[in-house]
Amino acid sequence: MATLEFTPWARHDSEWTPPSNEEWTSLANPHLISVRLAWLTLHKSKGELIEAAEHLGGEALMDLVGQTGRSADWFEGLRQLLASAETRIMCALGAQRSREDGRHQRRFSNPNC
Repeated sequence: MATLEFTPWARHDSEWTPPSNEEWTSLANPHLISVRLAWLTLHKSKGELIEAAEHLGGEALMDLVGQTGRSADWFEGLRQLLASAETRIMCALGAQRSREDGRHQRRFSNPNC
């Protein structure tokens, strides 16, 4: 990874930027609620989910499916952002360690030391 090259992103006025502290609060609904509902859903049997569908009705469930998908897409974008930053940091760390190893090697292989 130490030899991997990359260029920094260029900032553009129209590009996506992370939410502000205030905006994160408003994103709790719907995205964090979707996470909670998804977690609860995974703990239900198929029969329990069929009963919920009968109780809530098709339109409410279609809304839930749609919101779950939108939240999944939203979190996927954040996941990609974080994974890309992690990779770049690892590349920089690898290059930094390679430099340190090179200096270490030169210092101890110099006969004048």
